[in-house]
Amino acid sequence: MHDWLYMYVYKDLNEYVFKKNRLLCQFLVFCLSAIFHEYILGFTFRFCYPILFVEFQGAGVLLFFATRKDLKTLGNCFMWMSLAIGMGLLLSLYHMEFYARENCIFDKANPLNYFIPISWSCSGLRFPDNWE
Repeated sequence: MHDWLYMYVYKDLNEYVFKKNRLLCQFLVFCLSAIFHEYILGFTFRFCYPILFVEFQGAGVLLFFATRKDLKTLGNCFMWMSLAIGMGLLLSLYHMEFYARENCIFDKANPLNYFIPISWSCSGLRFPDNWE
């Protein structure tokens, strides 16, 4: 994926579209990669919860500036910390949203609920008929 994004997106943007504006080209490739990853998760879980997109844009954009030659060690530490913390946050929030969609009462027929986080506004829980 990295090679494809570099060869067919980044190089073409850098050479033909934005004429040597390296930072803007990197940002656009990062956005495309984040959208693609979010699409895969949305397709898998059957809901859109753009935490991965926010992590890509937050930590990823900060890495552009933290990986300069004079801040290489700091950028490396930031990358590993954001991977560790970001993965835990990602797993926790996606699990919370998945189980909220399984157990909370909401209108499943409304197509906007594909994009609206149910875990933020759970209006009640569904219980089995024989539960007391």
